[in-house]
Amino acid sequence: MRRSLLFLTALLPWPLMAQFQIFIVSSSGELPVGESYIVGTVEVGDQLDTKFRLKNTSQAPAQVEAINLGVAGPWFSFATTLPKLPANLLSGQAIDFVVRFIPDTAASYSAYLNINGVRYTVLLGYVLPAPAVMFQQGSTRVTLATGQIVDFGSTPVGTQVARQFSLINPTTQTMVIDVLLVEGDAFIGPTGVTLPVSLQPQQSVLFQILFKPMAAGTAQGSLVVGQRRFLLSGKAQDPSFPKPVILITPQNLRAGQQASVSIHLEGLPITAGSGELRIEFRPDVPSQSNDPALMFLSTASRSVTFTVSPGDSEAHFGNRTQTEFQTGSTAGTIVFTATLGQYSEQASVTIPVSPVVLDSIRALRAAQSVEVQLNGFDTARSVSRISFTFYDLQGFVVPPGTITVDASSAFTSYFQSSQFGGMFGLRAVFPVTGNVLRIGAVEIEMTNSAGSTKSPRTAFP
Repeated sequence: MRRSLLFLTALLPWPLMAQFQIFIVSSSGELPVGESYIVGTVEVGDQLDTKFRLKNTSQAPAQVEAINLGVAGPWFSFATTLPKLPANLLSGQAIDFVVRFIPDTAASYSAYLNINGVRYTVLLGYVLPAPAVMFQQGSTRVTLATGQIVDFGSTPVGTQVARQFSLINPTTQTMVIDVLLVEGDAFIGPTGVTLPVSLQPQQSVLFQILFKPMAAGTAQGSLVVGQRRFLLSGKAQDPSFPKPVILITPQNLRAGQQASVSIHLEGLPITAGSGELRIEFRPDVPSQSNDPALMFLSTASRSVTFTVSPGDSEAHFGNRTQTEFQTGSTAGTIVFTATLGQYSEQASVTIPVSPVVLDSIRALRAAQSVEVQLNGFDTARSVSRISFTFYDLQGFVVPPGTITVDASSAFTSYFQSSQFGGMFGLRAVFPVTGNVLRIGAVEIEMTNSAGSTKSPRTAFP
């Protein structure tokens, strides 16, 4: 072979030899090509691209009439479009082109790289036997070429799509495959096969690859068989969930109350996911923008997360299907918003204006006075009058009788600056002339825009 290559070189016209030089172009630079060049060794079906550079190395212009491949084996071709020829190359100018080698049978192959119709360099390629890689597409099996993309389609995040592949030994010899792997975070496999795989002639083996995305978007991966790589692609959608329906129990609420809320699903989810339930308060009192007593008890805030699992008909708050909330102390509308997947659903409940609610009353004696301490809330934030009636130890009204106070100005000022919704605390001190021990109890009545509230009689200790 060496002697025949030397003879081939001797046939090249010396002017052409003197004008042109062929180089291999790589990341490390240019490498001169001699009488022959081995492009490499590949497996059956693999692809190998080699970049060449034809350069005018003389001191004078040189004409390139044609560049072509005389193929002794049919698997060499140009992978790039050649420049328009003929072309005149000045000294030092060059033309780059890529030769592709894609064999489908294990053997040795050669091709002649011709410049201006003259054989210039012999290209050699060697091919190792390799299994055929098949992909099941519907009812047919498709043979994959190296670098070919297998599309897994589109599926919601959290679900999975399986695709079936097979390896077939097309040769007459036993074949052992020890490299078979899947790359890419969204792709799992291969399953159903154990390495190394030993295939008898014409024998095949099946395996699966799963596409299981965990984030929306396009996912890329690859299947590596020996030296060959096949591309995997799939699209992940945001998971599709059923519509959430907010249920409030009881439906008729009042201020200062605890109630529960649950979320019913209109359909059964096919994947697990989570959502959020939020509270928004729209007060009926213009000057009140917030009420800290309105919250979910489990989080002490106005939002809580919930989860759904495949087959659920109800959302879960932890291990329960409902969660509790406080209604607050101000009249207005509570708006619940449940967000799940593509849905954002709302439900609302009204907290009506009501008379003042007194949560606690405490009566105290001092040496020459009595003191009354009140805690409560006014949903209307409109307290206008407070009345105190004191009783002696025998149950008779203590003179001068009921004491009424116009409290509208004081409460208006308080509520305008308060950050506690309709809640208030009040301390009233009354001087006593005579024996303070004779005062036995007190009754309080408070009036707002919704009516009056009268407390039970509270005894002094």
